[in-house]
Amino acid sequence: MKKIGYLLTFVVSLVLLSGCGNEKKLSCKLEGNDLGKKMIQHMEVYFTKKEVTRVNNKIETTYEKDYKEEIEVSYKALEEGLKQYKKEDGIESKLTRGDDKITVELSFDMKKQKEKAKETSGIDTKATREEIKQNLEEQGYICN
Repeated sequence: MKKIGYLLTFVVSLVLLSGCGNEKKLSCKLEGNDLGKKMIQHMEVYFTKKEVTRVNNKIETTYEKDYKEEIEVSYKALEEGLKQYKKEDGIESKLTRGDDKITVELSFDMKKQKEKAKETSGIDTKATREEIKQNLEEQGYICN
């Protein structure tokens, strides 16, 4: 259960570190393996000249056959963790489960988020594309 908490914290932290708009897009990908699970995270950050306007994040976790029993526990933990975003303006979330995979999709629309929510999210909406790219690459993402 602790692992699920760490995974959820990791996923949400990564999502909250980014943001997007005359729109240019930064696409980044992070892959990892941990205890019978393979995680692939796709992040798209959209920018205008002045600021980040939105962030789309998709995390796919595929479980090896010996770890499939963890899918239900992980799914319930993620479902509970994502409830906090259902009430937030500018945040959309989607959680899906397959036989051996869980997919989490989060979208952050900075134009719709309240100023206080932007502050607590840790997203620097004034950061440049280059600054965010550097930050994500330091975390292990491959960006193009």
